[in-house]
Amino acid sequence: MTLTPRADRAWQRMVQMFGDKLTTLHPRGMPAGMAQVIDRVDNETVIRGLADMGQMRQPPSVADVERLMSSTPAVTANPNRMPALTAYVVANCRLTPYQTRHPWTWLAQGNPREKSQNFGVVGVRIPDDPDTGAPGFTVDMAVLA
Repeated sequence: MTLTPRADRAWQRMVQMFGDKLTTLHPRGMPAGMAQVIDRVDNETVIRGLADMGQMRQPPSVADVERLMSSTPAVTANPNRMPALTAYVVANCRLTPYQTRHPWTWLAQGNPREKSQNFGVVGVRIPDDPDTGAPGFTVDMAVLA
């Protein structure tokens, strides 16, 4: 079976921890079910699961890996709501050709470099139209709720 790079790294770490006991239990390498569990969760969960495996006396079975890796569910990514807000603005706001052509300013909140921050787009600023005198305006994400 061909493993993903992530599953392969996890398998190599498990071989380092359990040696011949693991390769005797799983002589053909990492079982497919084990690889699927590792590929399904995020990196932090794999790291925590491998750390928990280090406390085990016997090599893990597929059920053990499932239990250890699923104890911390993968973080679900928030959907990108920019396309939805764009569609809302185009469908519900009167835009001049200038406002449609020129760049909009996306308003964000939080720090994208900090994982602990809840970063996200909170609105969009549509520019003024100097040709027609149409004023610019701001649309908040709250309109999508």
